[in-house]
Amino acid sequence: MICRHCQQTVTYRTLQCPHCSEIQWRTLIAATVVAFFGLVVADVALPLFVPHRARASTTEPGPLLTISAHRLYAAYHADSEAMNQRLLGHTVRVSGIVTSIAQDFANRPVVSLRSGHHVNDQMTMRDSERTAAAKLHTGERVLIDCAHMSSVAGIPEGSDCAFVGREP
Repeated sequence: MICRHCQQTVTYRTLQCPHCSEIQWRTLIAATVVAFFGLVVADVALPLFVPHRARASTTEPGPLLTISAHRLYAAYHADSEAMNQRLLGHTVRVSGIVTSIAQDFANRPVVSLRSGHHVNDQMTMRDSERTAAAKLHTGERVLIDCAHMSSVAGIPEGSDCAFVGREP
């Protein structure tokens, strides 16, 4: 590839020309596009390969375990594999304070609950919970049941979740 500024040859992976320090916009734009499409493909393909996301919401609910968002984070932070085994096959009722309501790439509602740290527990709601999620406000104390629980980079992530109610 040729730098448009100094006309020197640079590799196609170079973000900044080693000769003149000019930013190579074609490389930067190409890397951004590849990263974006990689995230989209990963979000679509992940349910095909990750068992807890692939299960349908029509499965029988497991025994109920109740835990606060703060304790859930602390337990996953201490030993995520042990926590995955402990919660396997259980419906997990998480109590916590709503920090945000958003949507994932598949337009499913995602409710974030304060864990007491610099990160928030992420609860991906069922499509049928759109109306309930839309009525939530940040700062509210809520109860959310999740059919499946795991962690991504040590952050608790619930899937196939349903809004149970507000805490007093």
